[in-house]
Amino acid sequence: MTTLVPTATNTVPANILHQNLQEARQTTVKANPYTALITRSSPTAFLFLIDQSGSMGEPIVYDGVTCTKADAVARVVNQTVYELVNRCVKGNEVRRYYDIALIGYGGDEASLLWEGNLAGQNWVSPDDLYTNPKAFTPVEVENRIRGQIVKRTEQRPY
Repeated sequence: MTTLVPTATNTVPANILHQNLQEARQTTVKANPYTALITRSSPTAFLFLIDQSGSMGEPIVYDGVTCTKADAVARVVNQTVYELVNRCVKGNEVRRYYDIALIGYGGDEASLLWEGNLAGQNWVSPDDLYTNPKAFTPVEVENRIRGQIVKRTEQRPY
């Protein structure tokens, strides 16, 4: 493997990624971890590493439905990204509190997972995601209203 992302303009050599991952694994976690307020002047980043190996095609039961591990992970990541973007929406503005990266890996290869207008980008802002949804997915939502659980279906992006 010579590069991690052969189709992206910014390629990451595999040996550098491996070295960075090894260093990250050796980091000591403190009992009282570092905390900082996330603001527009002090943003953070979310990096999702997604297993795309052959075993992800195996069936599992997730949320009461039989699907592949890959489908379950996609649902969880899409929901998480949706929530992250929603937390940035204030009125008519999408604020930049963080950037998000999705990297898929399997075997000896890894690639960026953004598609459509975001394809090939490493880090994507919440505004980019808000204005470039890949598709809308029906999601069943439960809300408690006056002690009653009300179920409805929403069309959510991502």
